[in-house]
Amino acid sequence: MTARVNSDEADVDERNALLAKRHGGGGLTPEESARLTILTERLRGRTPRVDEAEVQALEDVKRELDEIGKTVAELEARYGR
Repeated sequence: MTARVNSDEADVDERNALLAKRHGGGGLTPEESARLTILTERLRGRTPRVDEAEVQALEDVKRELDEIGKTVAELEARYGR
């Protein structure tokens, strides 16, 4: 796992450097442009897309689970385990 994290970090660093060069006015060579595309696609494949609705749904589920846990604790306290 550590090797993958280091690989991801290296890819992110390289991609950021290429983006900085492209947006800094230096432009990219065709090889650098291709490398940027490869890195972007590789990183997209490693990080799943999550939208705000999915985050909200997970927060709602967590809130419900917390409430269920409180109810279970109250029932255990009232009726014993």
